[in-house]
Amino acid sequence: MAHVFDIDLSKLKTVTFGGINKGSSSIGYLSAITIGIENYLFDTSVIFCDSISPNGYGIVGQNGFFNNFKIKFDYKGKDIYLKSNT
Repeated sequence: MAHVFDIDLSKLKTVTFGGINKGSSSIGYLSAITIGIENYLFDTSVIFCDSISPNGYGIVGQNGFFNNFKIKFDYKGKDIYLKSNT
């Protein structure tokens, strides 16, 4: 994804981070990007990492993504409702 955003990883700070697998960690590259949902754009920190499995997915966090929205999860309908906090 860093390539898609034209971000040079060699210029970024490296960080160690953990994911949802307890006890595992990876090294990634910390950057700030602007992301958005429809017309709502906001700045957030992200970590780019090459060691995620090809079948794996990046995840969004409580800080930097979900804290920008009021959220409703409809598990039965397999839907997520997001409304900006602004």
